Amino acid sequence: APDLVDNEDGSYTIFLLLTVSGSYDVKVLLNEDFLKGVSSVVVSAASIEPSACTLELPAWALASSDIVVSVGLRDAYSNVVRSPPASTVVVASIAGEGPRANAYQVSLEHNGS
Repeated sequence: APDLVDNEDGSYTIFLLLTVSGSYDVKVLLNEDFLKGVSSVVVSAASIEPSACTLELPAWALASSDIVVSVGLRDAYSNVVRSPPASTVVVASIAGEGPRANAYQVSLEHNGS
């Protein structure tokens, strides 16, 4: 629920916690009349939260075939992060029993574009 603070100077501050990205219409009622003014806000995803990100890969693959691994960047509220910051680094490595296990690591640094 929103918090309402009386600033004791003829104004009020309303704190809204919106956790899902999207476009919202905000309406404020004062003595049964809606106030005029800017009434919409666009909420974007916050910073990347690794524990909320998703990882998808096939359960098995044929030898010598490419394995596609998909990483879904999310914020703490599971919103999709569409424009990661330039400092984002994704590192993948292989570990296991095969002859190429632990043989290589691939890294990608997002360039901000």
